[in-house]
Amino acid sequence: MKAADESEFESYLCVLDAPILADLYKRYSTQLLEKNVRSFLQFKGVNRGIKQTIKDEPEKFIAFNNGLTITATEAKTSFYRKSLYLESLEDFQIVNGGQTTASIYFSNKEGLDISNVKVMAKINIAKTSKSKDLDDLISKISEYSNSQSRVSKVDSKIEKP
Repeated sequence: MKAADESEFESYLCVLDAPILADLYKRYSTQLLEKNVRSFLQFKGVNRGIKQTIKDEPEKFIAFNNGLTITATEAKTSFYRKSLYLESLEDFQIVNGGQTTASIYFSNKEGLDISNVKVMAKINIAKTSKSKDLDDLISKISEYSNSQSRVSKVDSKIEKP
């Protein structure tokens, strides 16, 4: 679904099947994450939770996981039966969700079934070709999509009136 069409970028929202992400990671490894501010941190903390969800409740993965933020410099799209499809992306980078992607790949490599895992993705296509503007836009998307306040269990409790 096309979510935004601005002067400097356009954005799409979609759902990716985990086997596609695992295959991309297998083929391109950390090249997919070159503009990501983090690297894979093994199966500790949050990554352990990702793996546990894949193992125990794969159909809930899309509800439990924040998904990916992806950048690219060009997109080819097509319509099929009134639906918009992204056919290809140029300069594909996962700038947020590298932990998720690597966790899916390594879980699959360890023999866990990822066939029922779906991942939300926000894909931002930069329209600018000026190197400085492009670097600045992608850098800010990466930085801002990786900035969040920590939520504790106390924060998530809602008091009833």
